[in-house]
Amino acid sequence: MTGTDNERTDWLTAEAALGRLGVARQTLYAYVSRGLLRVQPAGDDSRRSLYDPRSIDALLERRHRGRARQAVAASTIDFGEPVLASRITRIADGALLYRSRDAIELAATATLEDVAALLWEAPELPPLRPWVFVPGESRSPIARCLRRVASLTGPAIWARGATALHADAAALLRRIAEAACNARAEGPVHAAMARAWAADEVGVDLIRRALVLCADHELNASAFAVRVVASTGAALPACLLAGLAALSGPLHGGMTERVSALLVEPGMQADPRAAIAARLDRGERLPGFGHRLYPDGDPRATALLAALRPGPWWRDLFAAAEELTGLRPNIDTALVALERVQRLPAGSALAIFAAGRTAGWIAHALEQRQDGRLIRPRASYAGPATPG
Repeated sequence: MTGTDNERTDWLTAEAALGRLGVARQTLYAYVSRGLLRVQPAGDDSRRSLYDPRSIDALLERRHRGRARQAVAASTIDFGEPVLASRITRIADGALLYRSRDAIELAATATLEDVAALLWEAPELPPLRPWVFVPGESRSPIARCLRRVASLTGPAIWARGATALHADAAALLRRIAEAACNARAEGPVHAAMARAWAADEVGVDLIRRALVLCADHELNASAFAVRVVASTGAALPACLLAGLAALSGPLHGGMTERVSALLVEPGMQADPRAAIAARLDRGERLPGFGHRLYPDGDPRATALLAALRPGPWWRDLFAAAEELTGLRPNIDTALVALERVQRLPAGSALAIFAAGRTAGWIAHALEQRQDGRLIRPRASYAGPATPG
């Protein structure tokens, strides 16, 4: 929850809020992402945030009273308490780490294959087996990926050694990348996608960066879906089908399509600020801006946009959005900006998201199978006590 009441002068700096709450900075950000603390940009520096002392007092009182077990369980569903242990990705203090490596730094030089090997704890990706590529008919990259992976489902053979599992995983990563860009993937994934889309040399590097930045994002909806299916012992392609299905939703990877629709709204090209103001006046949210895990801005978007260097219209759009909402572009908007600035085919933003995130899904499936337990939470029954 964000505040925009700039007339208040008693809002606290991050340091003061940390002192009053007595928590680590990571916990402070978690409180904001869960809507427990109100935050607004500092007037003198939009990169800093100020925290509402009233919501801090309310949180302290709530913490003092304690919470029932059911309330704690319920809080896990919506950006709340952690629900399982993982060694794959850490989001803390506005940073994104893959196996303790800074994802933003990795994006500067690494390929998706490099990051996949890191996430899977593989020395390197095994060489690919021969494969016959068949172009898909659907215009939707997700539909093509779903069809391709569904054709690969079969019996689960998880008991094989790590080398064999990594070989299967590498083949699946390449198959999804092919379906996403609808072209045979020879060489590194980013180069194959750039070649399919006729991108220039700059575009090749930007696609590589974007794939790395999309590789994983902790326990998001699609990663959790993958882990649930993996916990049943299902085959790896079946796990990836769950991830792709979740990614297709408009509140996840499908958000890129909502951002694309935003860009063609009436008046947006001529006057972004007026168009955004009109949208807000209608009570509509601004897709592709803000992220609950990053109160001070999505570092993935910051990194990709810095490399992309979009023109004045984009800068006006981002400035207007921040002025009117206090929110900055997230990775969905950055991917759409990449698609538009580089003149990639429609849907390329989602294709990059799907291909990149496959590396993380596979890592979660492998980790969940090592855990060996079935994910089976309980529901808090809210229906009638007796038959009606």
